[in-house]
Amino acid sequence: MAGPGGLTGEAEQQRCAPVTVRHTSAPAIGPGVIAVVSEAIVPLLALREVPVVKQVREELTPLERFVLEMGLALGTFGAADFAEVVSLPRRVLAGAASRLIAAEALWLDGEEYHIVPDVAADFLSKQMVIRRVQATLDFAFFPRSGDLLALGSGKQSGWLRQLEQRGLLPDAVAPVPSHLWGARQAAYVSDRISEGTVAGLGADVSDAARPSGDDPLLLPRAVQGKDVAVCPAYRCRAEVVADAAGPPMARITFFGAVSRRRSRDRAGSQSTEQAEVTVPLMRVDRLVAEWLRLGDALGEGAVQRAAWKAISASFEGRDLGGVRDVRRSGSGEWEFPIFGMEARAVCDEPCDLTQPTGLAIQRDGAVVEVACRFVPADAQARALFAVDAAVQQLRSAARPADELAGAAARAAAKLQVPADMVGTAAVRRRIWQLGDFALAYAMREREDFPHD
Repeated sequence: MAGPGGLTGEAEQQRCAPVTVRHTSAPAIGPGVIAVVSEAIVPLLALREVPVVKQVREELTPLERFVLEMGLALGTFGAADFAEVVSLPRRVLAGAASRLIAAEALWLDGEEYHIVPDVAADFLSKQMVIRRVQATLDFAFFPRSGDLLALGSGKQSGWLRQLEQRGLLPDAVAPVPSHLWGARQAAYVSDRISEGTVAGLGADVSDAARPSGDDPLLLPRAVQGKDVAVCPAYRCRAEVVADAAGPPMARITFFGAVSRRRSRDRAGSQSTEQAEVTVPLMRVDRLVAEWLRLGDALGEGAVQRAAWKAISASFEGRDLGGVRDVRRSGSGEWEFPIFGMEARAVCDEPCDLTQPTGLAIQRDGAVVEVACRFVPADAQARALFAVDAAVQQLRSAARPADELAGAAARAAAKLQVPADMVGTAAVRRRIWQLGDFALAYAMREREDFPHD
């Protein structure tokens, strides 16, 4: 069994769950984005007002410094000793000792003060009084990935408070790893603080207090006659953004129905308001790692074979003779090399060889979309790509009929194929095949309607 923040056998099974691939449009990948998550179901638990222990650091006053030094020299002392040394009223000692007693550097027995040498020496070396006080913090817990974030308290808990204020409803209830089923809230947080696996936790938080009435971390629910622990799960989409200064950041948008019911529509059905909340999260490292691994799955042999069949109907039912050299060309971008016969089949769909398409890679409720491009693998394929490249140039040309020959020549030179393999007639036929009728009519305008 894994520790509080570790991976369990269930988590490993999740990572090994079957991956499915389907064709989609090419995702828009903005600057710095290394993964596009078009959909995910994310279990999320709000831990409210968890009691914690904080260290409050305050500068020693000169009188407190003197009391500590006298205590280390004498061990035990009273008000009379203090008054004799400093010629101050005895009541001054009580004031000077109050913070030191609260910080456990001194303890009072009747009228005698006893020093705690190690604590007193530490305070003097740091010139600080360090007191342990109880406070409360809110936490966001992602039980499936194990990420635990400290968020402040009350109004300072930020996006978690925003989710609740908007009344965003969970999309489902999800089971969680079995090692969490009997966990208690404060005890679990305390263990994670000791491990050093709580993100966003201030250096002043040293522990979680363990009250006698510690609440369960999760609530049980009967599933197929067995009590299991479950957690609210929210529907979201996300972008993973590279951060040069640290680990990648997840920009997550939670969306769905809200709890406020709207008026009945004319059909008499109960309609529900929709809402979304976008949250930039810096330290959900394990959740981000799961999404990045899903995007990387395209590098696996079985997933690649499924991807070939999904990316183009022309590959359905074909034996590709093993794994073709699909290769990553950038963050969230992949290249699919094709030979001449395959390029011809793709053209016949019809599909523009120069334009990106997309694949949606799905596992266990998460969908990561990647952009894919065909690239030519031989001279015959390069010629077909050159024809499509010429069509692309003409689409942005002011006078496409006048620029036809030049566009064909430039495309041939760029793809390094003989100019006669990218003739103007081939470009014209391709425009019709792609169904770009506006461009086709612009090319024929002078022939069909001769005038100035």
